[in-house]
Amino acid sequence: MTGFADHRNDTAAQGRKQARDDGMKERFEGPERIEAAVDALKATTIVRGDEALATAIAKAGHAIDLAKDQVLISEGDVDTDLHFLLAGKARIEVKGVTVNQRGPGDHVGEIAALDPTQKRAASVVITEPGVAWKLPEPALTQIAKDHPNIWRRLAIEQAKRLVQRNALVRPANAAPKIFVISSSEAAEIANEIQLGLAHSGALVIPWGQGVFRTSEYAIESLQRMVEQCDFAIAVIAADDVTLSRDRLHLVARDNVTFELGLFMGQLGLERTILVEQRNAQVELCSDLRGITTLTYPAGADEDLSARMGTVCTQISRHIERIGVRR
Repeated sequence: MTGFADHRNDTAAQGRKQARDDGMKERFEGPERIEAAVDALKATTIVRGDEALATAIAKAGHAIDLAKDQVLISEGDVDTDLHFLLAGKARIEVKGVTVNQRGPGDHVGEIAALDPTQKRAASVVITEPGVAWKLPEPALTQIAKDHPNIWRRLAIEQAKRLVQRNALVRPANAAPKIFVISSSEAAEIANEIQLGLAHSGALVIPWGQGVFRTSEYAIESLQRMVEQCDFAIAVIAADDVTLSRDRLHLVARDNVTFELGLFMGQLGLERTILVEQRNAQVELCSDLRGITTLTYPAGADEDLSARMGTVCTQISRHIERIGVRR
């Protein structure tokens, strides 16, 4: 981990040197270039062409170089400066996950600037070299005394960003959505689970019923199901035979094992259920054991509904207890 951090710091240092060599910061430095800074600030979303406000910000702040991979703001830090991006681009990261992008005309760091008691809520990492105008929080407060409309503009931009953030939040399903994984040979079991849960209020989608679209790769269709569903039920059957250590073993079909691992990794153990015939002795890799496992007795095909009744009741109760993802 240290090696990665050192590499990232080295890369950022090289980028800062390149930015200095390119003279981007120098375009806005010095009293004689204040007009260039004012013009650039007037184009930002907060200033909106207000020359008096742009001039006040220009006089109270200063230009800083932005280098590729530079961490301009670190999540959890206590600094409170507001940064106006005049050139270059940045990504916004929360817990290491990119949630948005920012570019020329945007500002970053407004939450801590608005409330100095708050730690940084996200990291800002430069993706394209450029230059920013750094405004200390005390200077922002002072400027707002003469230009109180800056608070309203910050509030408007904050509201827009809240809408952007909400667009990234997965809405909870109105009713539980369940994907049933199975081989084509075990499709009858999957269909019986769908019938058995018909009055549970849940939407049950067996593997073969309209999941895979002709315009998508199979993995894309599965990823779409992972994102949409609250639960996954994997029907494990003795679909194949494999030879291991000079012994023959009954195993599930490869696609069933893969899909089970895919859904388990995203939904977790609590939302992934195994269904298998009792005492069938089907081998399953150890990494996929530990999941809730429900079994049904062997018997005649015409008795399948009765044999699956207890399993469907247990599934229904489990889903009712856990509920949809939120």
